[in-house]
Amino acid sequence: MEARTKAWHRVGAHTHLALGVQHNGVLVVGTDASLALGDVGPDDAPMLATVPAVRFVGLGAIVAGARRLGHESDAGADVVFSSVWAHDLGDCYVEAVFPGRAATGSDFVVAVPADELVVTGPMVRNPGPPAFTDASWPLEWPGALDMVIDSTTAATRFLPGAGEPVDREFVEDQRRAILAVAEQVNVLARSGIDADDAYDAGQWPYPEAVVRPAIARAYAHWTP
Repeated sequence: MEARTKAWHRVGAHTHLALGVQHNGVLVVGTDASLALGDVGPDDAPMLATVPAVRFVGLGAIVAGARRLGHESDAGADVVFSSVWAHDLGDCYVEAVFPGRAATGSDFVVAVPADELVVTGPMVRNPGPPAFTDASWPLEWPGALDMVIDSTTAATRFLPGAGEPVDREFVEDQRRAILAVAEQVNVLARSGIDADDAYDAGQWPYPEAVVRPAIARAYAHWTP
């Protein structure tokens, strides 16, 4: 079967984006090396052949010969950091930051200052609500987004884990909705309402199918 070829397009002087069905692919390209993030893999060989060698990958990208970036909680990472990792790709500086547990306990964001871009991975999703999974930390997610937002400007664009680029206002809105979930769980849990009854007892910013997994995870992490 012939390899699938993604539609890559520039979203900055150094940054290329491929919109995926479930996950985006991102390439940050310098004069000496490239960084691949998200849905980048063997099928992207035609695109990878046009850029300097991919030396680092993260957020799920798989490229032969590249070193995998990861937070210290990620046992499979080749390049491990606890809070910040920075590298010069030649004429392009990139910085990976772990702002705290959010969509998972180990996802990080990558800033490309020259392009005024931040690659958020699954921490931000567009369109639709964030994906609360068995790996999510709903009570800590708003604080992680606060740290990301506070390090940006009104001109910063964000490349979410899925969907088109968004502005800071979009990220702020999503952060407020996740915070509403966290605050509602805190209120209900303190009132003695258990997880099974929390959905019916609360007011939520998202549909039931989205909120119930968030409630389960939040209650599992909640402490008085």
